[in-house]
Amino acid sequence: TLNEGDSVTLVVSKGSEKMPVTVITFTGSDIDIVRQQATQMGLVVGDVSSRADVSPIGTVLEQSIAPNTVVKEGTTITFVVSSGPDVDDGGEEPSVGGEELPGRIQRALSGFYYVKGEDGTLLTCKARGKFRREGVSPLVGDHVVCCEVPGGEGRIDDILPRKNSFDRPSVANIDQMVIVCSQAIPKTDPYLVDRMTAIAALKGCDVLICINKCDLDPAYSLREYYENAGFRTVCVSAETGEGIDTLRAQLVGKLSAVTGNSGVGKSSILNALDPNMSLKTGEVSQALGRGKHTTRHVELYELPCGAEIIDTPGF
Repeated sequence: TLNEGDSVTLVVSKGSEKMPVTVITFTGSDIDIVRQQATQMGLVVGDVSSRADVSPIGTVLEQSIAPNTVVKEGTTITFVVSSGPDVDDGGEEPSVGGEELPGRIQRALSGFYYVKGEDGTLLTCKARGKFRREGVSPLVGDHVVCCEVPGGEGRIDDILPRKNSFDRPSVANIDQMVIVCSQAIPKTDPYLVDRMTAIAALKGCDVLICINKCDLDPAYSLREYYENAGFRTVCVSAETGEGIDTLRAQLVGKLSAVTGNSGVGKSSILNALDPNMSLKTGEVSQALGRGKHTTRHVELYELPCGAEIIDTPGF
């Protein structure tokens, strides 16, 4: 029992101990990938400014913390990225080019977009500067109009209206978002799944919850949680093949984007769906309980079963 005027001593939490982080070289990489790499390492991405440069749009030119510097987890790092070369003709590029070619963006990497035409050919394109000035970025899944330009490459001149689009993952016009999670290492924070389901609902996009590594942990409670919330849920094991046929049936005839935290097994699942894909997979750090980024760009794959899947970097 305390009396008025008694002195007390309080002990407060300083929070969890912050781990040391060794900064890697980010320059030369695409900023979308760098954001996710830095966040995965425990860094906080601050301001991202831009300046004219001959490097592809979005390429990191400068980083505020030098490579190999050891900092505390939670340290803020800032970047300067390329905005493309200066345009000296009143802000618009010359419209020199061949005939209009409709197509869809299959892959995006370091400011280049790989557009599949109606005849099945793939054209490597850059986007017109007007998109940058308007604050619009072409996304994998976009239906576009492009043309061939001197030099054998292409140029995206127009982006057709989208039915939906997402910043993370950077995709457009999808029918469903496949959110991959796991109760085994690396264990998924349900908050991340809830956040993605909310974003998908706002975009008018269906959601499929895919619980991987059920051979290591069946995740009964997690499955029950999302099924009771009204979400379609499937449990799979990319290692044993369990549940892969059920998952495949949910993908046929749809354009799906696969998202989830690094190391949860997104690329392994795609390899199980179509072994001919042979996507690179990575190991999970047992000490940190986190996976490493093996998917470093966004790409659309067409499976023999009639499904179309966009593979995306982990978060």
